[in-house]
Amino acid sequence: MAKCFITTFSKDYWFFSGVIDFMLPKKKTSKSRTRTRRSHNKLKAENYSVCPKCDHAKLPHAACENCGYLNPKITLKLGEEESS
Repeated sequence: MAKCFITTFSKDYWFFSGVIDFMLPKKKTSKSRTRTRRSHNKLKAENYSVCPKCDHAKLPHAACENCGYLNPKITLKLGEEESS
């Protein structure tokens, strides 16, 4: 058990013969219990769709990075990147 000696009196701590007993877990948390608790913290997979114009993968509701196609009414003009 973790203990700390203290010289001054404080009403916020519980004393046991002049030594503070820190609040620690009674038993070790198992790996299964820890991993079950953290199971919702996983990364979600990206949902990709296929561009109907060039058949490259793109994010849904976003313009295609390859050809700039968004929907039949809108096609974005993509400029070339300059390399320095």
